[in-house]
Amino acid sequence: MMSSQRLNQEQILKYLQVFGGSGRKVEGSLDHVLNELRAIGTDILFPFLMSQINDRNGDINIRCQSSRALLNIDKNKGIELLLPFFNDSDSTFRWDICGLMHEFGDERVIEALINRMKNDPDPQIRGTAAYALGGIGIPDTIPALQETVNNDFESDNLGYSPSFCAESAINEIQKKTDQK
Repeated sequence: MMSSQRLNQEQILKYLQVFGGSGRKVEGSLDHVLNELRAIGTDILFPFLMSQINDRNGDINIRCQSSRALLNIDKNKGIELLLPFFNDSDSTFRWDICGLMHEFGDERVIEALINRMKNDPDPQIRGTAAYALGGIGIPDTIPALQETVNNDFESDNLGYSPSFCAESAINEIQKKTDQK
């Protein structure tokens, strides 16, 4: 008979597929999957997800899916756990973490995002960090974004520059500010 912990790990990996990247569909909605993951319990779930995220030789899709699951289950704890990964050696994972912060980020990630926007060697990550700052919507980030608008014109593989993304982020912040 299979151990309960092994069964939980297999269930978790199956549920992670709903967060994208694997090309396979999971039965049910995101809400259903989140309820199932929450039922496993964070005392089992979070250590398992962190083991997947920390496995730098593992499947990048599972690493990304695990980070999305963390943030969807508990945004506050998820941000705390993911902060060190803004400096991850895998550019795909850095890009994914930055992108997630557009929806899930708060003041705690601003410094890390500005650092990625200014210093990452990949223009797609620099642009995504700028995009995330726009999603967070803190006007204090506008000077750093404006510096990127004025100075970073390297295009990513889709033809977007960090300058373009930073200008879009400033517009998003100004819209949010105007709506208040």
